[in-house]
Parts: sequence; C-alpha cells; structure tokens
Amino acid sequence: MKTDHPDGREKLYVPLGLIGTGAMAEVYRCRLSGPQGFEKLVAQKKLLPRWAKDPIAIADFVDEARLGGLLFHENIAQIFDFGESDGSYFLTMECLYGKDLRAVMQRMESLQGGMPTGHALYIAARICAGMEYAHQLKDLRQRPLNLVHRELSPDNIVVTYEGKVKIIDFGCARADFFDDRTRMGMVKGQIPYMAPEQLTATAVDQRADIFAIGILLYEMLSGKRMYGGDTATLIMKCRNAEYARLASVAGKLPPSVCAIVEKALQSDRNLRYQSCGQMLKDIEACLSAIQPQPSSQLLGRYLRWLFAGDLPEEKKRPARIAPAVAEEHEEGAETQLLADVGDRKAVTPRRGFRPFRTAVWFAAGGLGLMLAVFLLSSDLVEEEKIP
Repeated sequence: MKTDHPDGREKLYVPLGLIGTGAMAEVYRCRLSGPQGFEKLVAQKKLLPRWAKDPIAIADFVDEARLGGLLFHENIAQIFDFGESDGSYFLTMECLYGKDLRAVMQRMESLQGGMPTGHALYIAARICAGMEYAHQLKDLRQRPLNLVHRELSPDNIVVTYEGKVKIIDFGCARADFFDDRTRMGMVKGQIPYMAPEQLTATAVDQRADIFAIGILLYEMLSGKRMYGGDTATLIMKCRNAEYARLASVAGKLPPSVCAIVEKALQSDRNLRYQSCGQMLKDIEACLSAIQPQPSSQLLGRYLRWLFAGDLPEEKKRPARIAPAVAEEHEEGAETQLLADVGDRKAVTPRRGFRPFRTAVWFAAGGLGLMLAVFLLSSDLVEEEKIP
C-alpha cells in the first residue's frame, strides 16, 4: 500500500499478513519501507469496507488518531501515522516486544502467587507517570484536553522484555475535543476495573483512572482479582467499592504500600489521590526503601525468567490474535462492556486471569474499533535465573 504525503514523499507499507479482523477493523502486520533501505515493522489498522463510509465509525477512528498523534511519552505506546488509502483510513502503530499485564499476572499466579512488591510498585509507578502526562496533556493550541483513559485494565498495560511499561489503547478515552457520541445507557470499559462513578450518572474525571491504577496494584500484589462474581454481583461490588482489604489477602506487606492502595481505592473520589502525580510520589517513596532498587532492567529480567519456557516455542509459531470481544466464558469473572457504534455488548470472561497472549495483543477501542500492538518475542531474550 502506497501513501502520498504533502511534501511529495511516498511511504510504502508492505503487508506481511493479516493479523486479525474485529467487528469494525482489520489489522495487518506491515513493513514500512522508505528510501535507502529504511525499514520498520509496524501494525496497521484499517476500517473494514462496510464501515469505511459510516460517518460515526469514521469520526471515532479519526478521534483515536488525533489523540494518538498528541500522545508522546515513554510509558504510552505510540501511533506513528494516520492516512487514507484505497478509500479507507488507517492507523500505523508501535510494535512492542513483551506481554500484557494480564499475561504476566496469569503466569505469575500459576507459579508463585503475587508479584514481588518491588516489581508491582515499579509497574504502578510507570503507569502513574504515563497517566499524569496524559491527564495534563494539551492540544497544539495549548488547550487542556482533560483526558480520561477509562479502561486501565491489565489488557491495556504492556511490559516489554526490556522492562519498559507501556499504556495502550486510548480508544475508550474521553477528551474535550471529542464529540460525545455514546448513546444513553452505554458504559465504556471493563467493570472489574471501573471506579464507582463510572456505573452511575456521575460525570467521570481523571480520578477514575486513579481508582483503576489502585485496582491494578491491588491485583499485582495479591495475585487475586479484587472483585469476583457474576455480572450483577460485579456491578454491585464495583458501585459500592466492596472488596477484601489488601492486607487481609496479600500476606505481609509494608503498611505504607497498603496505604497507597487504600487511598487510591476510596469510593469517594474526593478522598482519593487527586492526581496521578500525587500517587506516583508516594509509590516512589516506597520504592526508595527497597533494595536492590527496582528498575526496568530488573523488571525485564523478571519477565524473561517468567516466560523463559515459552519463548523458544513463540518464535516458531505465527502471530495469534486475542479477540477484543471474548469467546464464550465460564461464569463469574470479569465483565466487559463494549460499545459498537452505540450498541451495547456485555461479555463475561473466564474465571481468574485470562491465558497469556503470546504474539499479538488486541484491545477494544473507540466504540468497538480495535487498537493493535504487536507483542513479539525478542531474539535477544535468553533464559535467566529469577532476579
């Protein structure tokens, strides 16, 4: 596929194969080729032909691209390009070598339970850093966007084999420049990672993301889901913030760590951290007391150890898609509400953490549009002893 740019340059995206097809978009693995032998491996998402002329689908796709073009932070996966080809818009996205946090917690649970405290705090700190940046983001005219991610779930956090932490999929985000096209009664996000106000008529602000980060930290430290039960039970527990306190389920943890989680998970958002920067400051204070000092290098070693047995096999098999909308699942785990251009879908995933994604990760984004980030095994990965 060739795309022309205003300055006369031509970009050539060479398809390497279809990764998967979602409700509204298809995603290809592509090689970006340029002059003098320039090449880059990318993921490219394109609206399906039946949606390519739909004004709402196009508007959502454009919003996702506009927001992605403004986001540039080491803890946020990057969108490189947006354009039009063959009568349809496309997005070109970053390739990441690693695992989503769902996969990490699934493997961690099968081996030893909760994640080491230092690694969990380090991941939470990097999420806070990325979201503090996103929450403070302004457009090119220096107008605050008041951005809220609204879906900070384990599926939307990637840890690379080098220990980098990346937030992905802002497809469910709200920002001031977006038109509100969500119909009455729609809920965006995954119920087990929602703040109480997301299930009421209350306007959602950036403190909802802080609550979600608190849930992620709780689950990393405990190795357990914070909420459980069927759909009705999940909704009730989430709305009332009813959960077993971390100190009662995670074994021995420093009181300062439990205090961070408790503050982030206050049902009254006025009692939570009022910014990710505040939460980050307290997490960093805890990290400073841990030796050896948690770092991306140590986190990368931990991830390579955690998945050492799978890496050789991953290199042999082609990329697999993890569906944005889950298959039929067992009763009593996570419920995910996806809006497909105004249509409400409720999905109940299987009990516990979902099986790890080995090659390609997808998340629902922007009213059913899929944001894809490659999770490819690195040729540099070696088997290591646990750090």
